[in-house]
Amino acid sequence: MLTQEQKTELTKCELVIMDGVAKMYEAGRALMTIREEELYKDKYRTFDDYCRERWGYSKSHANRLIGAAGVVDVLTPIGAKVENESQVRALTGLKPAKVEKAWEKATKLAAGGKVTANLVRRAVNEVTGRPEQKRKPSKNATALTLLNKLEDAVNQDLRTEAIKLLRRIRKLLTA
Repeated sequence: MLTQEQKTELTKCELVIMDGVAKMYEAGRALMTIREEELYKDKYRTFDDYCRERWGYSKSHANRLIGAAGVVDVLTPIGAKVENESQVRALTGLKPAKVEKAWEKATKLAAGGKVTANLVRRAVNEVTGRPEQKRKPSKNATALTLLNKLEDAVNQDLRTEAIKLLRRIRKLLTA
């Protein structure tokens, strides 16, 4: 059981989180207006230039915020509680009916727990009929795996294996 002081701290923290979600939504809506009405053109040649130079955002990040705002517009009337942009990323680009259906499916998959980005992605795949794709490990993850194997090979004095692993790491890093 939480003390009154802990409950007060929890409330403060949750208000900050809710404010951050609201700001994500508001930022997305504002960026959409700036992009659609070309309000950046006074000082910047392109929307991409504007995002990078004014806000330090890539165009992709700005578009994710815009997409998330559109999804929040669809989900708010059905009472969905969106916590962050990544949670709704997989829903962007879907028609509103599919957004609602996928969110409802993700909520069921969460079984009373948190609706995570992974659950939403799984729900979108089910609703759209797309097969779930396994993610290919990142270069860094692959390099770390190879470095661990290299360390084992060196510790076991397996020179030939160590050389093969070094070549694979070099190839990975220069690709």
